[in-house]
Amino acid sequence: KACHEPGSGKMLGTQQEVCLRCHAGMKAEMKDGHLHPALEGEAACTSCHQPHTARFEGLLPTSRDALCARCHEENAKSNATAEHVHPPTATGTCTICHDPHVMTPSGGMTFAERRCATCHAAGSKDHVNHPMGEGVEDPRTGGMLYCASCHNPHGSVNQKMLTERN
Repeated sequence: KACHEPGSGKMLGTQQEVCLRCHAGMKAEMKDGHLHPALEGEAACTSCHQPHTARFEGLLPTSRDALCARCHEENAKSNATAEHVHPPTATGTCTICHDPHVMTPSGGMTFAERRCATCHAAGSKDHVNHPMGEGVEDPRTGGMLYCASCHNPHGSVNQKMLTERN
């Protein structure tokens, strides 16, 4: 399928329309979720991907962690200085926890609960079966209590990546 007119750079639709002709599965995902802000706008796909060829898998111009750090600079800086770092953060594999394209609805679970629970099962030897989620109020904020209410999911100066010292 052609992306632009032969011999010219004129795109045959918006960037997102053109890219989604071949990436139909992504189109379905995007329909049901919340788009990553990088996907909104004219350079929807090329804000992260090279259109024809690239050094890195997924047509990325640089490593995933460096690519994420371009927009998430504050996180990257604090992650680099954190004493206790979440292993995916330490290895620059942001996409283990974060989908770079879309955040899909979770059927009642928060993003944090769903992502954290993929590796950290409640009641496992490393985790306490702590009540959280809908109906459990964080006494400090009055909001819903979830993993990131107490833990920084990227890293912290505190043990167990706690946001506050005990």
